[in-house]
Amino acid sequence: MSIRLVVVWLLSFSLLLSGCNDTTKQQDKQASEAGAQAASEFRPPRDAHGRYADIGNLGGKALAIPGSVILVGWVHYAGDPNDFDFTKEAKAYRKKRRQIKNSYDRVITGFAFDMRVTDGVVRDFDQPTYMGYNEDSREHASKGEPMPWTQVTVKARGDWPLYLNSFLELLLKDDRYDYKQQSTLVEGLIYYQANNGIDPSTGEPWHWAFGQDIFVQKDQQGNVNTVITCNVSGHVRYCDQLFIKPDMKAWIELSYDRRYLSQWQKLEQYATQALDSWVVEQPTQH
Repeated sequence: MSIRLVVVWLLSFSLLLSGCNDTTKQQDKQASEAGAQAASEFRPPRDAHGRYADIGNLGGKALAIPGSVILVGWVHYAGDPNDFDFTKEAKAYRKKRRQIKNSYDRVITGFAFDMRVTDGVVRDFDQPTYMGYNEDSREHASKGEPMPWTQVTVKARGDWPLYLNSFLELLLKDDRYDYKQQSTLVEGLIYYQANNGIDPSTGEPWHWAFGQDIFVQKDQQGNVNTVITCNVSGHVRYCDQLFIKPDMKAWIELSYDRRYLSQWQKLEQYATQALDSWVVEQPTQH
C-alpha cells in the first residue's frame, strides 16, 4: 500500500472516530439536559385536594409535611433570615427563595403546628378537624379559657447536645428562685419547687404567674430528656414542655394548660407520631 493511500485511510478513520465522539458528546449533553429539566420539574407530593407538601431534611430525615396541615407561620430552612428582619438583604433573599427548587436536601431549621391535647389530632384543612378547632375556639377562647390544643414547635439542633442537662442547670441557677427537689414524684416526674412555694419578696405563697414549678424526666443514666415548667398562679396556668427527638436531632416544645400536665407522656407520644408519619423515603429527583 502506498504512503498516500495509508495517509488517506488514516484521515478517514480519524474523521470516523471524531464523528463518533461528537455523537457521544451530543447524546451525553442531551441526557444531561433531560436530567436537569426533570429535576427542575420536580414537584413535592400533593394531597387529595392538590395541595403541595412542604418538604426538606430534618436531622437526616426526609420530611414531607402534608399540604393539608395548617402550619403556624411557615417552614424555615437553613439560610432564612429572621422573621423580623426587614432589611433589603432579607427582602431580596425572600424574593429569591420563592425561586428555589423544592428538594429533600434543603435543611429544615424549624416549623410549628397545632395539635389537640386530648387525642393528638393535628389541625388541618380536613373538615372535622378544622371545624373542631373553630368550635373549641368559640367555646373556650370567648370565655377567656385555654383551648384543649397545644402548639408544637419543632427546632433543629444539629450538633447541639441531645440531652437537656445543661438547660435544667440554667433553670435551677436562676437567682430569683431557690429551687428544692421534692421527695415525692408528681405524675412520675422529679419535682423542683421554687422557694418552697413562697414568694421571697412577700413571704407569702406565690400570687404572680411567673413563679415556676419545674418537672423533670431522666433516663436510667441520669440524662434529662424532658423538662416542664409550669406557672403556679394566675387566671390561666400554663406549662411549657421541652423534650428531645434524637433521630431528627430536634427539640420539641409544647405549651398547654396545667390541667393537662398528667398527659405529658401522651403529648410527647402524639407529637412524635405526627412527625414520624411525615417521614418519607427520599425519592430520586431525576
